[in-house]
Amino acid sequence: MDKRQQIYTLIDPRDNTTRYVGRSDDVDYRYYQHLQGGDGRQAKHWIKELLQQGLSPVLQILETIEDTDNPLEKAREEKITG
Repeated sequence: MDKRQQIYTLIDPRDNTTRYVGRSDDVDYRYYQHLQGGDGRQAKHWIKELLQQGLSPVLQILETIEDTDNPLEKAREEKITG
């Protein structure tokens, strides 16, 4: 049984620019990691700035795909044929 992966973006609410694009099988947890810097890396500088201003990045789901042996390749295929 394949898992579903979601392609998502984080948007800076100050100017509505897309600042990050990622994929995850648990977007809510991944978003939490971005806010906490708990993914083994520090939170991105712009996210820290937002949090200090009482703001948060806007999470937008772009697409849901079936996880294959190589989900990155699957995403590339869909981009080419889509």
